[in-house]
Amino acid sequence: MRIPILVLAFWPALATAQLHVSAPKPRPAAPARAITVSYRPVDCKRLTEHHPAQPWLRQVCENTDYNASMVLARGLGRPHPSPSVIGLPAHGSAPARQYGLACIGQLGMKRLDNGWEQLRDREGRYQRCRDL
Repeated sequence: MRIPILVLAFWPALATAQLHVSAPKPRPAAPARAITVSYRPVDCKRLTEHHPAQPWLRQVCENTDYNASMVLARGLGRPHPSPSVIGLPAHGSAPARQYGLACIGQLGMKRLDNGWEQLRDREGRYQRCRDL
C-alpha cells in the first residue's frame, strides 16, 4: 500500500524527469558545401569544327551544357545560367578592348574601371557566351 502512495506522491517529479530525458537532442550543423566543386563548360565549338556537316550538333551540345550547369547550380544554391548563348569577342582582343565586353570562360563579362562585372539576362541569370 505504501508503494502506490509513494508513486502518486512522486508522480509529478517522475513525469518531468521523463520529459527532460525524451527531449530531442539538437542536430549538428550541416557540413559546409565544397566551394571547389564547379562545372567545367563544354567547348561546343570543337564539336562543330570536327563535324561541319551536322550544324545541329552545336545546339544539342549547348542544350546539354545548359541542363548540366542548371542542375549543378540548383544543387549548390548558385545563380542559374541563361538558356541563351550570345557571341562576344574573346578576352584580350581588340574588339573586346574597344567595346568593353568580353567572353571569359564562356561567361559574358563587362569591363569596369576597377575590374569586370558578370553580364546577366533580364531574369537575373548569368549570361553564357561563345567567342566570335
